[in-house]
Amino acid sequence: MTILDAYTDAFNRHDLTAIDALHSFAARVEGPEAGTDVAALLSSFTYWFAQVPDVKAEVRAYAENGPFLFAEMVLAGTDTAGNPVAVPVLLAIETADGLIVAERQYTPVLATA
Repeated sequence: MTILDAYTDAFNRHDLTAIDALHSFAARVEGPEAGTDVAALLSSFTYWFAQVPDVKAEVRAYAENGPFLFAEMVLAGTDTAGNPVAVPVLLAIETADGLIVAERQYTPVLATA
């Protein structure tokens, strides 16, 4: 199982412990949520899982080059108000010794009224 397979599987099971275990102790995380560490990432996933209880990640395309992995994904489900949610994500991961040492998430900025 690749690191992307393990990550997607853990996310789809909403298994924060498994997601945490895929990251090195000092992994750097960058994304639309505040924070630059795995704790901030897990906090944002906790929020997602509460707001979209059936959210699943679907990998649309990916490419690997040595320790670098890029994946185009869609996070989709139904929010607690019954509305469908689908958010595209580009995930860039750097690995070392079988663990994620850097993770960057790119998502569109959603306009609000």
